[in-house]
Amino acid sequence: MAVKIELLTSPTCPSCPMAKRVLGEYSKTNKLPLKEISTSSKEGKKWAEKYGVMSVPSFVIYGEKRPLLKTGAPTPKELTDMVLIADGKKEVKKNFIQKLFF
Repeated sequence: MAVKIELLTSPTCPSCPMAKRVLGEYSKTNKLPLKEISTSSKEGKKWAEKYGVMSVPSFVIYGEKRPLLKTGAPTPKELTDMVLIADGKKEVKKNFIQKLFF
């Protein structure tokens, strides 16, 4: 399984455009698939329920080792670390805020 990213957004969220831009640039630069899902769709509602997400933007990075979930707009450095951790190429640092799903 290759690394892929799913981003949950809302049409009324003021932070979602920035998260979409950062994740979009990162996925394009690193040739990773990015799927945006809106909370206004059935799929978005199911996604939020599945992961227990109560706010947007939220995103999951799926990798070889584990998926990682984060709420909020990430920095490029956070994305790089998360991708490496999700793919099993980097160990989790202490104080690295994350929510893991196994």
